[in-house]
Amino acid sequence: MIRNTFGKEIVPENDEARLRALYRYEILDTPPEGAFDKIATLAQSIFKVPIALVALVDQDRVFFKANVGMGDTKNVNRGVSLCSLAILQQEVTVFEHATDDPCLLHNPLVAGSFGLRFYAGAPITTHDGYQVGTVCIVDHKPRSFSEEQRNILAQLASLVMNELELRLSTRKALGAQNEMLNMTVHDLKNPINNISGLAHLIEMEISDKESILTYTDLIHKSTKTLNQVVQNLLDTSLNTNGEANLKLESVNLSSLLWQTIEENKAGLLKKSQSVTTSIEKSIWLQADPFRLKLVLDNLISNASKYSHPGTAIEVNLAQTDGVARIAITDHGQGITAEDQEKLFGKYARLSAKPTANESSTGLGLYIAQKIVQQHKGKIWAESDGKDRGSRFVVELKAEHNN
Repeated sequence: MIRNTFGKEIVPENDEARLRALYRYEILDTPPEGAFDKIATLAQSIFKVPIALVALVDQDRVFFKANVGMGDTKNVNRGVSLCSLAILQQEVTVFEHATDDPCLLHNPLVAGSFGLRFYAGAPITTHDGYQVGTVCIVDHKPRSFSEEQRNILAQLASLVMNELELRLSTRKALGAQNEMLNMTVHDLKNPINNISGLAHLIEMEISDKESILTYTDLIHKSTKTLNQVVQNLLDTSLNTNGEANLKLESVNLSSLLWQTIEENKAGLLKKSQSVTTSIEKSIWLQADPFRLKLVLDNLISNASKYSHPGTAIEVNLAQTDGVARIAITDHGQGITAEDQEKLFGKYARLSAKPTANESSTGLGLYIAQKIVQQHKGKIWAESDGKDRGSRFVVELKAEHNN
């Protein structure tokens, strides 16, 4: 509990939640910004005072986001700051003659060389009701402060809150755009790797025309996927939340799964890995085929990437009670209990490592989960632990089967 120098508690009961509200704006210790400086300058000009501040009340200190009249001072101790008192109420806090107020007589800003005689602070209040700081003005001589002046100061505090919200919205939009770009780069990797692997097979291992035509067809399909990823980037750039809208159609999940296995064949052959399948024919569902294929591609390529050469991968698809269930099982490095907790996190770094120096961004499973959730499905992982293999399961609502 923080106390000021005259013994009065100055921490509100909801201070822990209030601090969380403050921290979400990521404003503390940031350099000066024009919008906040202008508000402080405007306050100084309107009220003809030597000092005007935009102050944010942290756990143990008060940070000055804007400072007119206090030189290079960036922080003061929360225990002596009158802003710590001002955030205790929703109304403007005013001390017209500080030395006449018994509770301020021993405050070092009043009793010491700083010589504070007048203070007025309007709380900066978030949309969910937390006072995170103040717009305050200070003078070295007493003065009166009218109701109209209180209202003006409160309006300036409201402007600061608007700037904080705008700043937060801008940061979120930029974050969503950055995430979108990272996801797109990740989605480009698998088809590029497939094209490279297939070209290598044609160069090194294939002599008959029929096989060449088969692999060139797969190259064409991977190229089509690349074009779809680029188009998806363009579509998503128009979506302010950074998420691509699903383009739903009736999709044969069985065919889509077979196509994905074929397109990953080059990588599997390169590591001498085999695939066993149990795929029920013609399971249909309403889905975005391009987005759903990204999920299947991630899971199959991961099964190969994190398994040792010469091992087997099992791909199963069945429908039960209107639910299509995809299970991809490997006999690789498994998933530890610690890894389970962060498996679908963004940029997750797990203990398992690619076994043939393949690259990994830590985005694949995060992307897969987002897409499955957009389809109102479920995705999870099962493993008996390290070096015991793993199984990734996706469940989606099926349409019908023939």
